[in-house]
Amino acid sequence: MVNMIWTIIMLVLTSSLGLALALSSSNAGVVYARPNTVATVKLEVQNAKNVLFNRKGTTTFSLSNPFGKALILGLPGGVKDTIDPEVYYSSIKPLLFNINVPKTAKAGIYPLELKVDFYLCDTNVRVCYKEAALAKAELRVGQTGKSTPVVMKLERGGLQIR
Repeated sequence: MVNMIWTIIMLVLTSSLGLALALSSSNAGVVYARPNTVATVKLEVQNAKNVLFNRKGTTTFSLSNPFGKALILGLPGGVKDTIDPEVYYSSIKPLLFNINVPKTAKAGIYPLELKVDFYLCDTNVRVCYKEAALAKAELRVGQTGKSTPVVMKLERGGLQIR
């Protein structure tokens, strides 16, 4: 209960003061597929030890789809953190987005955009906050190769006032 109250207080503070902790970087992924198959885009999220995923807040992952509606996923399962296992994950499982490549798809490179709205907590400064992130990837239809995941790295870049 104390942790939940702390989280609510910190969320109010972050909203009213405009505080945020910076995301560091992401590596673009490449996915290879043939027409009339399913292409799987894998997202791996790596976080610093002090950055936790708050399970009580809303985290959404949205991947653009060149052949239809965007694909939207919520927070996957993960490793429960010892601070409060019912509220925090210390890490999350990779996410898998499945894109149905139609048989009429032309060979070529299709850009993909991954938008994420995280609800995170920093144990060093005891602040929970929302953070948006963007990553790019490519879907290469009609080509062969080894697909690589999108890797998003969450690092505390220092407390910033917006």
